[in-house]
Amino acid sequence: FKQSTNSDGGGSFHFAGVPPGSYLLAASKGGRSVANTRVNVGPGENAGASLVAAAPPPAGQDESSDLERAVALFYKGSPDDLLQVELLLESASGKGKRKALSEFYLGASKLSSFYLAGANKDDKEQKELCTEALKAFAQARRVAGFKPPEEVSPKLLRAYEQAR
Repeated sequence: FKQSTNSDGGGSFHFAGVPPGSYLLAASKGGRSVANTRVNVGPGENAGASLVAAAPPPAGQDESSDLERAVALFYKGSPDDLLQVELLLESASGKGKRKALSEFYLGASKLSSFYLAGANKDDKEQKELCTEALKAFAQARRVAGFKPPEEVSPKLLRAYEQAR
């Protein structure tokens, strides 16, 4: 299920007829991601969410800086930043080892979210996070000569080494 809308002058927006489920709510301005959050909608519920825009990149920087911004946010260590990290990495450009680094941190971010949510593979949403993380790790492993950063958690490095 995917919908988009524009906010009014005050930044308010509304989605009608959203079926129950868990959703990623992402805001962008000028084609760049500026905020995101996860929203759960139960049967018969209205979902509420607030978005706080991330600081835009410095003037003159292009999308190639998304990787650097994402890595900095990842190491900031706030669970609230992991969705922003994922969005930045999904839009990051690059080839070879730079692309592998992007995939590695995408996997690390998703797997961190999985662990923080309780690491329950019986939960459909959590299982999907784990699967997506391992796929990203596997993509990074396919790049010849790529070595993951050593400063990440040993638990994440073990998952990376086991990804196929």
